Amino acid sequence: MFSLKGELVRPKYFLAAYWVSLCILTALCFVFSKADIHLTSNQWIGNPPVDQFFKMITLAGDGTVAFVLVAVLAVWRPRFAIWLLASIVLSTLLLWLFKYGFFSSNLRPCAWFSKECTSLKLVPGVKVHSLNSFPSGHATTVFGYCSLLAVMFTGNGIRLALLLFAWLVAYSRVHLSLHFLEDILAGSFLGVLSTLLCVHFLKIKDFRSPFQRFKNHSGN
Repeated sequence: MFSLKGELVRPKYFLAAYWVSLCILTALCFVFSKADIHLTSNQWIGNPPVDQFFKMITLAGDGTVAFVLVAVLAVWRPRFAIWLLASIVLSTLLLWLFKYGFFSSNLRPCAWFSKECTSLKLVPGVKVHSLNSFPSGHATTVFGYCSLLAVMFTGNGIRLALLLFAWLVAYSRVHLSLHFLEDILAGSFLGVLSTLLCVHFLKIKDFRSPFQRFKNHSGN
């Protein structure tokens, strides 16, 4: 049985709030069909400020953001940089296994509804795809690095803000009709799980980066 120990005690409120929200959203997927859920969300399309907001925030789920964060942490908090890099590798392997292996034929919303002869409202300027819908890579990425930041930062307010941010980025994929709700839920789980496993099993002692050692030496 997996238990919270050491570093993983810190984000317990982040994790508790995540599991509660994940369970509620997963329950919706069992109560309502993915078509009904997506069509309800699709009604929000056409509000320019909302559409622009989700077009911008979805960029935070790109893998480039995670690698930039690794570079920043390598200078500031090297131990967390290693954890994040390991989490990226693990989550990417799991993502590819499901996305391009077991569920490679899963249709994205536009292709799925086109097959059902139902049209969707789309956000202008967003390139939509047809296959490899499950799970969402953007959701995996943002939940991976947000859960790590929840370990690093103190203050439950910051941690809950990170969780809200992660859900907004993940939901942007639904709003833009790039994924179904079930896709982002699975992606969020892969991201959080990968980070928890890396932090739990990679026993890395805290150490200073070369930049920190140089800064301390210069101050003497």
